[in-house]
Amino acid sequence: MALLQVNNLTKSFGGNVAVNQVNFHLEPGKITALIGPNGAGKTTVFNLISGVLKPTGGEVFFKGRKITGLKCNQIAAMGLTRTFQNLQLFGNMTVLENVMVGEHTRSKTGLLGAALRLPGTKQEERLVRQRAVEHLKVVGLEKRGEEPAENLAFGQQRLLEIARALAADPEVLLLDEPAAGLNAGETRELVGLLRRLKAAGKTILLVEHDMDTVMGVADKVVVLDFGAKIAEGTPAEVQANERVIKAYLGDDEDGE
Repeated sequence: MALLQVNNLTKSFGGNVAVNQVNFHLEPGKITALIGPNGAGKTTVFNLISGVLKPTGGEVFFKGRKITGLKCNQIAAMGLTRTFQNLQLFGNMTVLENVMVGEHTRSKTGLLGAALRLPGTKQEERLVRQRAVEHLKVVGLEKRGEEPAENLAFGQQRLLEIARALAADPEVLLLDEPAAGLNAGETRELVGLLRRLKAAGKTILLVEHDMDTVMGVADKVVVLDFGAKIAEGTPAEVQANERVIKAYLGDDEDGE
């Protein structure tokens, strides 16, 4: 059974069909990349899966359970966590505290209990802190934990956002253009991280415009054109697809 199944997913904005009957699935422990040029509908698909938007038609199933129409926090609590193309960090909080926010989404006391220092929170707070440090180690930021998040370089902030997403212990990690704005060295570091996460058994859905990143880490690539799927296969199969070559791989501009 597919871990995540997308069936005939459709989204219209007025008379504009942004996503048109898209079908694909995620296999456990694999990286699936969703690609396409500007306006292809990639981020809209992401928003439909994660609950930011409600579909006009179609369904999304997670572990056999229909999640179409559920709220973002409900979907995240089930084990699907996402990052955003535009960074969503708390710049005035420390690096460690940003990850601890992600940890509190699955703690018993939650953020409110931690803030009010309710009975029983002290021990759990120590565990939350320890787990947060471990997630920082995964992305290589454990030595920067006590610094304000805003002090990090842009590429390191991208890694921090992934660490915070990992803190929710997701079964599926949804990454929206994680390589956007990164230099060559930062991109290589990101690719290494994605490979480590895959080796650790994480299932990842990746929206990305950087083709080198996609071809370097993806097990499967799904290609969109004006909201519709036109190709699906391994990176090698997609690279050899004439429609993909014509419509996508020659287009380096991707604003979505």
